[in-house]
Order: sequence, then C-alpha cells, then structure tokens
Amino acid sequence: MPYIIIALIIGLIGAIAFFYNPIIKLISEKKARPFIDNEIFSEGEFTRQEVLKSIHQITNHKYYDENVLDYFYKIKGNQIINMKKPVDFWVRTYLSSPTKIKLSYFEQIDFYKLFLNEYSAFNDSFNCVDANKDTEMKKEGLLVG
Repeated sequence: MPYIIIALIIGLIGAIAFFYNPIIKLISEKKARPFIDNEIFSEGEFTRQEVLKSIHQITNHKYYDENVLDYFYKIKGNQIINMKKPVDFWVRTYLSSPTKIKLSYFEQIDFYKLFLNEYSAFNDSFNCVDANKDTEMKKEGLLVG
C-alpha cells in the first residue's frame, strides 16, 4: 500500500513537471494579450487590420493572423512596456517567451524598417523614435531611409 501512494505522488509530480511550461504559456498569453493590445492600439493611429495587412505584405501571406499578431505584440510590447516599471508577472512571462513564428533575415529587416523608421514621425502611439531624433539620426547616418 505505501508503494502505491509513493508511485502516485511521483506520477503526480512528473505530470506537473511535464505540463507546467505549456500551461504557464497559455495562461500568460490569455492574461497578457488584452493588456498589451490596449497599450499598442490605444491611440487608434494604426488599427490591427492595417498592421496585419502590412506584415502580410512583408511575409507574402505565409503566416496566420494570430501568429503575426503574436510576433508584433512581442516585438512592439518589449519596446513599449518599460520593464523597469512594475508590470504584471503574466505580461513579463508572455513578452519573454519566444515568438510563434520566425521571420527570415530579410523579413525582419523589412519589419523593422516599416515599424521603426518609416512611420516614426507619427508613431507616438508605439513610443518609437520621435520625429526630431529621426532627423538627427538621419543626419548622423545612423538611420537609413
């Protein structure tokens, strides 16, 4: 009888260890995405559909909308949300997890050009480079465009 109890306890601990990481990823995504969505699309400058359309143009419609938004949320979320200010554990866990898709080198370059350089003059909702810094960086040769 004691061996059965020990075997059940070991089995329970093994099951928890095996399913811990996927469960944490699902919970963090469910709790963090609404917060990040409100932070990124709070101004209404860019709607979700415009962002999806522009990323799909970069990737030639290779990925599903959910995976593209996951990539966008994690890249822009890490830029927008100051990690020194207190944020929820679930938001930090979600932003520090790997993206669901991996863009090629050229797709990444196009992505960063589009969302960092090209729209930087009116990109205050994304807290990117402001217009004055953009022109200064162009003069110094640090910014392509």
